[in-house]
Amino acid sequence: MVMKHKHIYIILGVILFNVIRGDIKNFPKFYKNLVYVCFINVLYYVVCRRHLLWEFMPLSSDWRLIRVGYVLVVTPLIVLSFLSRCPRLLWPRILYIVRWVLAASAIENFFHKQKVIQYKHGWNIWWSALVYLKIFLYSYFIKKKPLIICFLTFCSMVFFIVKFKIPINKNHTFSRKFNRSVDFFYHSFLEDVF
Repeated sequence: MVMKHKHIYIILGVILFNVIRGDIKNFPKFYKNLVYVCFINVLYYVVCRRHLLWEFMPLSSDWRLIRVGYVLVVTPLIVLSFLSRCPRLLWPRILYIVRWVLAASAIENFFHKQKVIQYKHGWNIWWSALVYLKIFLYSYFIKKKPLIICFLTFCSMVFFIVKFKIPINKNHTFSRKFNRSVDFFYHSFLEDVF
């Protein structure tokens, strides 16, 4: 199967999953949570633009459209599904979060083995599981404790920058002259060039 089609099937599958479960109707209730998730996704691509830790492999399609699909559709709809049925009681909520983290990690691991997603610079499925835990927890609490969640998000970002040695100003001699163009068209397979 062509890689482009795999990404289209994933995006359509997540949309269909939300429609069948009826989670789409909860969009107005959780739109602030979803804006937070989109913001975090965009922040990842801005901060890690030249040192991506994971990358969706497009091969035969426009990788910018694939990124937009995951940033604006897939991840927010996964979080919408999570939030739509999150229990109110503490212990059921903890078990619910654990199930979602395990399920999301297992699905991502499957797609990693299918070469739909590539890990780089020491990233692995365990780090992805930690990110899923943070996404679900932070998106749940963002409306209740926005300042605390923003602080924790900042701390998480600093931790990942330090842990994975993400260079904030990594520029090759050639790319310095065309910085904006290079950032717009940059994909991890160009890493050694720029």
